[in-house]
Amino acid sequence: MALSYTYHARAIGFDGKITEPEQVDISNHGLREWVDKTDPGSDPKNGNYDPFSGCSILKHGGGTTSVVAHPEDGGFFRTEITSDLLNLNVEDGAFTVGKIHLGMVTMYKRGWYDSGQPWARRARVLPVGCTIENAKIMGVPVDISQVLPAPFFYSAAQCEDYFRTDQPDAKIENDIRATIAASNATYIRVKNFGRIYFGAWNVILGSNFQSVHRISMVRLALGSPGGGDGTGGGGEGNGTGIP
Repeated sequence: MALSYTYHARAIGFDGKITEPEQVDISNHGLREWVDKTDPGSDPKNGNYDPFSGCSILKHGGGTTSVVAHPEDGGFFRTEITSDLLNLNVEDGAFTVGKIHLGMVTMYKRGWYDSGQPWARRARVLPVGCTIENAKIMGVPVDISQVLPAPFFYSAAQCEDYFRTDQPDAKIENDIRATIAASNATYIRVKNFGRIYFGAWNVILGSNFQSVHRISMVRLALGSPGGGDGTGGGGEGNGTGIP
């Protein structure tokens, strides 16, 4: 059966809005994307984006973002998404991060579609090589090993095995499901600041009723005295095989 593959990928360095004490739109800083394209070509979408200091309670030092949608190789369709954010500073040092790096890969194999297995019609998605450096809350260092979920610590070899082996690894699949289920309920609440989510992994409905995976290395829900929300180091992807 002939099969075409639709690439869906977005990388964002920082995205959000501030509602208090001022109205500030901070949308789509560093946006790069291949969204629902069947022939993206081999030209990567990448580049730098500028620092931001146009808000009294949030600043960042800019960074780089990239989306590479690889042509079919040995039956595999692969998309690589990266997003870097430098020197995030929220509410004058209440929350700071030296560097956020998101790496995210989606993979699909042509032969899976015809296998009839329940997992066979969705792309596989994992964070790859993600880091959060020098994160501090109220000046106190954050132990990232305690706040990021298990899938953010897989080795490169574990990730490649998951992407390329026909039968997906059951432990990794369970870790992914657990991370998605807990993403909106796991956070650090900071008094007079709000909530900080690390490694949030959500699933939204995309075209053709396919699930799109959205990963945020850091997500903020601000409370008093500042109001608003934001995502630092974000990526989105799935990819769809259609006969």
